Amino acid sequence: MSGSISRRLVTEGLIYYLDAANPESFISGNTQWNSMDVNKNFVTLVNGPQYLDDFKGIIRFDGTDDALSQSQLFSPSIRNGDAPGETPDIDFELTFEMVFRLLGDGVTANTTTNFVKTTATNDGLQPVLLLKNGDVIPNRLLSLAEYRNTTGGTTTIFTTPTPNYVYDVNKWYHLTMSMRKTSATTGEWLLVRNGIVLEQQTLTDIDWWGNSSSTVSNAGNRMQASPTVAFFEHDKAIMRVYRKGLTVEECLQNYNALKTRFKLE
Repeated sequence: MSGSISRRLVTEGLIYYLDAANPESFISGNTQWNSMDVNKNFVTLVNGPQYLDDFKGIIRFDGTDDALSQSQLFSPSIRNGDAPGETPDIDFELTFEMVFRLLGDGVTANTTTNFVKTTATNDGLQPVLLLKNGDVIPNRLLSLAEYRNTTGGTTTIFTTPTPNYVYDVNKWYHLTMSMRKTSATTGEWLLVRNGIVLEQQTLTDIDWWGNSSSTVSNAGNRMQASPTVAFFEHDKAIMRVYRKGLTVEECLQNYNALKTRFKLE
């Protein structure tokens, strides 16, 4: 494969990096998609997602049963580089990115399908991205973030889809979701798509975004909250996680580093 990591990407705080174009991350024929981090994290391809050379390297999910295995890719332990069993140093900041495109008819069932989902056994939820086919606007990506307050409560951020949030089929999207502190108890939440800020909110009374018992799973296209399984046909190329919140400028920097490869505007 000819793909490589762009040196123009933001690398500070980068702790999880999947890229189907980089042989350090994926080689055609393998069932393991490796993160290019020091801890050698990975996810497993389930039911035979297909590698394609298109766009230097992508993984295609057939919409029937292809998926990624659950993995603690955004867990506090991984974010902070802690040893197994060690209580993580919880903080607020987190960013994750995806590069993907929907295929076929997109999400054809009127259901909510987890694209990136978090789970928690105790306090607090972490950022969530949900792909949803609604009654009016199909192929929408919803975003949810919930963080713990210093007073012990929680604050939830939720984007209500509008026509501007539609995800067309056969089109690549670079999506970044960032939560970062601007002071000890304040911060901002960003949702940036293809270099355009969709949401930018000021946050107050921040304590932390998760806890040591929380994990985050990226199952690709499986509903983890119920026995029901909903799949959708799509390509994935890149997923990245940062242990810091990227700024608008840094989100744009990463987008600019990739837009030629995916022929983005």
